[in-house]
Amino acid sequence: MSYPQIVLDANVIVQALVRDLLLDADAFGLCRVRWTEAILTEARRTLIGEFGRDPAPIDALLAAMRRHFPAPRSSAMRSASPR
Repeated sequence: MSYPQIVLDANVIVQALVRDLLLDADAFGLCRVRWTEAILTEARRTLIGEFGRDPAPIDALLAAMRRHFPAPRSSAMRSASPR
């Protein structure tokens, strides 16, 4: 079965409600979320630098995303890149 592929950009990851909804949708098999390490780095920089969040919980969140959704990092943007 083919699932919709959704790229979570940094502006989605920093919005907890939207991020969590899409991660849950992936966990329930409704879609497949994707991201790159560059996207996670940008989200971390935004949450800490622009929103003044404490780095420790942000790092824990991103580590949990990497741990529970390992596939999104490996090939997130390869097919989306212009040729």
